[in-house]
This record gives sequence, structure tokens and C-alpha cells, in this order.
Amino acid sequence: MLLPAALIIGLIAAPQAASNWELLPLFLNPVPFPLNNPLFDVDIGLYVFRLPMLLKIYNGLIFVLTFALLASVAVYLLYLGIIYGPRGVGFPCARVSACRRSPRCFWP
Repeated sequence: MLLPAALIIGLIAAPQAASNWELLPLFLNPVPFPLNNPLFDVDIGLYVFRLPMLLKIYNGLIFVLTFALLASVAVYLLYLGIIYGPRGVGFPCARVSACRRSPRCFWP
């Protein structure tokens, strides 16, 4: 199960990395520009060489975190860690502990 998942993730990530390969050498070998940004007093080379790669890293991390969140919700739904029914969303483990502590059980 792990190998097919790794292959699918690799097939999704490889085209993204291959299309942006030129950002890595620019990120690793920046050249200073002769002028600074007047607002932040930062070298303009930051925006040309460093910022595009930092944005790609940021977007990649957001994608991975979103994918992990959706995968964990899917696993919980699959293994009945979260139950969705006509009364709404319920958590079976929380139901058992709440019914033991409360004289009135709020989940059938």
C-alpha cells in the first residue's frame, strides 16, 4: 500500500519540479543588484532570485498540508472514527466517554 501511494505522489510532484528546475540554481547563486528596494531597503536581487523559489516552497507545503488533512479525514471516515448520520457528525469514542460521565447521553 505504501509503494503505490509513493508512486502516485511522485507522479504528481515530478512534473511540478521538472517545470521549475531553473529556480533552484537562481536561488542558490544570487547576484546582488546595484540598487535597493526603496520601501524595504532590500536588494532587488531578492525579488528576482530568492522570492520565486520561496513562493514555490510555500505553495508546495500548503499543498502537502491540505492533502494530508484530506487524507486523514478520509481515513477517519473509512475506519468509522467519524460517523456522519442524519443527526450530524459524531465521534464514537467521544460518545462512549461522554455517556459514561453524563446521565443523559446526547448520541444514540
